Order: sequence, then structure tokens, then C-alpha cells
Amino acid sequence: MKARPGRRGSRSARGDGAGATRALNQAMDLVLELGENASDALPETLFSYTQTLPSAELARKTLARLEPLPLIKTVRSGGALSADEAIQLHTALGRLEQAGGDLAAARKDLDRAVALRKAHDDPASPWVAQLQGMMAEYFVQTRDLTQARVALAQAEGVKSAVPMPYFAQPLAKLRARLAAAATGVAAN
Repeated sequence: MKARPGRRGSRSARGDGAGATRALNQAMDLVLELGENASDALPETLFSYTQTLPSAELARKTLARLEPLPLIKTVRSGGALSADEAIQLHTALGRLEQAGGDLAAARKDLDRAVALRKAHDDPASPWVAQLQGMMAEYFVQTRDLTQARVALAQAEGVKSAVPMPYFAQPLAKLRARLAAAATGVAAN
């Protein structure tokens, strides 16, 4: 089968964590270089980029590059965006802030994303579960294990009601991290 033009990065990233990271970094760099000209692509690209938390240094650099963009200024000021754009941007900004160590700002953005998602989706939506999983990850990092358990239970409750095989592995890893945090043992 011939590779289609423009698909090389995504094909090479399949099954390769490092390749996926490189592809996402390249996509993010392109969107940031294009600036306001790529505002239509920014929410989804940034959301995809932050599915896995970047290093603290990379998160801070990315935030510094994002802050001057008009779309980021709009979301920061509570300006008018579509629900999906606002959810994606608040989630991604929260994840970058979390990775960069600004946990108070991360909590604010992640809470806003969850509130918007719950207001615009069915409670049993996999997208609500995805954000609950991210909140659980945040709470593990902040060592609020009670809240982490609650958020993880909510995410797993949706997972059991709606078949989401792609979501099972991240939740299992998160459950292991939560268990390890509770016992003081490091987990990947």
C-alpha cells in the first residue's frame, strides 16, 4: 500500500510513542509558527498535543508561545468561542500549566473545561470521561488522592456504560499511578 502524501508523520507515529511525540511536536510548531493564520486548527491541535503531558520545560515554552495569540487572549478573557473550542483550549492550557508546574492555573482551566463539557454533553459521554480521567491525573499530581479516586471512578463509570476500548489503557495506567501514589511507590 502506498503512503498518501501528507500522511507520512501520522503513519510513522503509529505504534511508536517517540514517533507520535515527534509528529505532535511538529504539528504544534507549525500551528504556532502560523499564529493567527492557524486559529482554526489551534484548539484541536493543542488538545491533541496535550493528551500526554509534555516535559515541564516544553510546557512552559509552549505556553509562552501561546499567550500572545489572539485566540488564547479570547479564551483567557472569557470571550465568545464555540463550546468545543473553549473546551479544547481550556483543557490544553490546563494540561500545559499542570505539566509546567502552575497547578492553581491548571485547576482553573481544567475545571472550566469539565464544566463546559458537562453542560454541552451527555453525562455518559466518553468526552466527559476523558476529562474526568485528566482531572484524576491532575489530582494524583497534587496528591489529592481522595479527589483523584472520585474523578477516576466517574471516568470508569462512563467507560463501563459506553464501550471505549481506546480509553481502557489510559484509565488502567492512571489507576496504577493512583495506587502507587497511595502506597508511596513510583509507577509509570
